[in-house]
Amino acid sequence: MYTIKTNKITGKSQNEINLSGYTMPNKHNFSIAGEEISHIEIINKKLASPIVKRVVLKKFNKLINELTDLLISDDESGDSNRHALDKIEKFRVMVKNQYREYLGKKELEMMSKKLKLLQKEAFKKLLISNEINVIGKNNYRGK
Repeated sequence: MYTIKTNKITGKSQNEINLSGYTMPNKHNFSIAGEEISHIEIINKKLASPIVKRVVLKKFNKLINELTDLLISDDESGDSNRHALDKIEKFRVMVKNQYREYLGKKELEMMSKKLKLLQKEAFKKLLISNEINVIGKNNYRGK
């Protein structure tokens, strides 16, 4: 169910098996039976799935709060809307590359729907601010 990989080399060769799985975020090193543990990697996807789901939903909720603040701001230049669109795309790429295999279809669809809604809103506000800037520049040149 678990493996322990040590950095100690005994003899001339060290057998190491490379297993891929979800590496749990760890703030502090700790020791078990005298061995220092620097990170824990979960190989079984069924065990990793609830942990990954909790981590991603925490990041998702934080992103939603940041996006809401950015979209509410009264920035006429459109920088906050561009920043919001960048954050949405960055989160999508992160989920696609790191967490997709651990998340279920239900969670992915829920996050996708909410992000698409916020993306449309940010894009709409960006277009409006660009139109206001263009109209303002044309009026300034005409006088």
